[in-house]
Amino acid sequence: MKTFEFTIYFSEYDELSEELTNAIFEAGCDDGLLGSSQNRFSVCFGREAETFADAVLSAITDLQKVPGLQVTDLSCDSDTDKHDADLINRMLHLQVA
Repeated sequence: MKTFEFTIYFSEYDELSEELTNAIFEAGCDDGLLGSSQNRFSVCFGREAETFADAVLSAITDLQKVPGLQVTDLSCDSDTDKHDADLINRMLHLQVA
């Protein structure tokens, strides 16, 4: 397995409360680091999986266990994984719209 690094953005919250932080951790995202900037919230992951898509989809599945959390976007720095990230972003935008 390989470790893939990416960031997932989410909405529907006003702040990163202790309750939200605990809910994200308990949902299976203990391999992520929570952050916020200009009312935009994110989890930066270093997740092990066979493929980039597997890593991202498992992280999204975990985040969707948190009541009210809406995944909005995905980013990654790896040129190798950019194509998959773009495809997943398109799917996310179809679900959000």
